[in-house]
Amino acid sequence: MLYRGGMRRLIVVVLAAGCSSSGTDNPQIDAPPGTDDAASDTTGVPAYEVINKFGHDVIRTVTVHKNGNELRTVYIESARIAQLTPSNPLPDGTRLLMQVNAGSSFVIEKMGGAWLYGTFSPTANPAVFTVMPNASCNGCHSGAAEPGVFTAPSLRRLVMTHRGEDINCPMGPGPQPCAPSVYQ
Repeated sequence: MLYRGGMRRLIVVVLAAGCSSSGTDNPQIDAPPGTDDAASDTTGVPAYEVINKFGHDVIRTVTVHKNGNELRTVYIESARIAQLTPSNPLPDGTRLLMQVNAGSSFVIEKMGGAWLYGTFSPTANPAVFTVMPNASCNGCHSGAAEPGVFTAPSLRRLVMTHRGEDINCPMGPGPQPCAPSVYQ
């Protein structure tokens, strides 16, 4: 290792001329960042990237890029990820958090088969999530591919890949929903 100017640099030189190997003890050098064996389960799927945000351990599911430089980032609490499957409806207890441009923050939670909505302070540590029925929220969200949650397809992909994704939406800025096909 070479240290220069406060930056750490690792220089690796591989001389392959005349070398042979069984291939079992060589590291995989073309793997995406964060996919080393220690961070993967036995199927080779990378571990979920859990971050602490709003005073809770969460996993980013998707960031929706809307017109007007609006970003809507959706998270699921890491403790609730085990409830999800790639194909079944989202179960009761599913709680999603959404932050718009690192400002307004919303929560949606499924209880008794219905989605309940709320807002929360992103600066409270930990954030307190309070939800209730809301006809205006439900009116827009009922048009989602999976009623209640526009980003449900991203959640299903997250269960399989363990990676959040980015989606471009031609709408916005503002609360108007993107067409359900944008999330497929």
